[in-house]
Amino acid sequence: MDVTTEVILCTYNGSAYIADQLRSILEQTSSINKISIYDDLSSDDTVAKIHEFVRQRPAQQQQLFNIQVNPANLGYALNFCQGIANATEDLLFLCDQDDIWEPEKTSALMQLFELHGVDMVFSDGKCVDVIGQPLDRKSVLESYGLCRDQIENFSAHAFDHLIKRNYINGAAAAIRRTAGQAALPLPGDMPHDYWLAIWCSLHNGIVATPKYLYQYRLHLNNAIGMGSDNWLYEWMGIWRQPTAPRDREFRIWQAVTQRLALPPSSKNFQLVQLKLSFLSLVSSNNENKLSRCLAILKFLTNGGYRKYSSNQGLLCDILSLLK
Repeated sequence: MDVTTEVILCTYNGSAYIADQLRSILEQTSSINKISIYDDLSSDDTVAKIHEFVRQRPAQQQQLFNIQVNPANLGYALNFCQGIANATEDLLFLCDQDDIWEPEKTSALMQLFELHGVDMVFSDGKCVDVIGQPLDRKSVLESYGLCRDQIENFSAHAFDHLIKRNYINGAAAAIRRTAGQAALPLPGDMPHDYWLAIWCSLHNGIVATPKYLYQYRLHLNNAIGMGSDNWLYEWMGIWRQPTAPRDREFRIWQAVTQRLALPPSSKNFQLVQLKLSFLSLVSSNNENKLSRCLAILKFLTNGGYRKYSSNQGLLCDILSLLK
């Protein structure tokens, strides 16, 4: 029996770029069985643009589309969870409204599923500007701190990587429907792609490819952007709210711990407890700034930051001491 595929595309005020994304989906070398679009009550003409695009397609392509407008705004994470919950096909390709897929994206990711039998696969991507022109900067996964060797061997250390930070952009990923639906509901206020990655890493695994299978469009309205290459700009952004990212990360991992219910004797349970201990000491939950400063110095010297934190997290922790 052939494996079926479904695109889960969530939109919100994405009128400017939606046609480019839809066109790139239809131009895949491996055809898609279903394109499910969930608009999160856009206030612009995104939905009108989608319908206009679909009307201009041949009848056979029009039948691929299922378009739904939410009666109330859910937010991007819950909107994707809704799409996964309603999905009917075997493999689900998560899709943002403003990117561009390379023609071989679906076929390359489907091959990874077939070769490795995992729950999730994802790829690297190139960064482009608002008009789709390549930017002179690192790839998506390079920007997240992964080298080629780490990408190719991600499956062997997936949960260890994810303890540190989320490396999996939903726009780069595909997931088995059975795994995605088993992972629901989302535990607390966290990105859907991060939770799905954590879940899959602890079940049938994740495989990555260093191939550039999509173009990640950088603009001012990205739901979750990659930030700037300018270190001063990054410092200034963190300076405005240095404690908020760490405090949210602490809440996320508390919720994840409760949802996973790992056996206390397991290696992964111990790893999560060390992560929570780390966050409790370096975040504003530790109200004693001297104690927090000593904890930051300790984790800098003993390798704690390499295991449990992104570079941006270290910036947040240092600046939180100064405000």
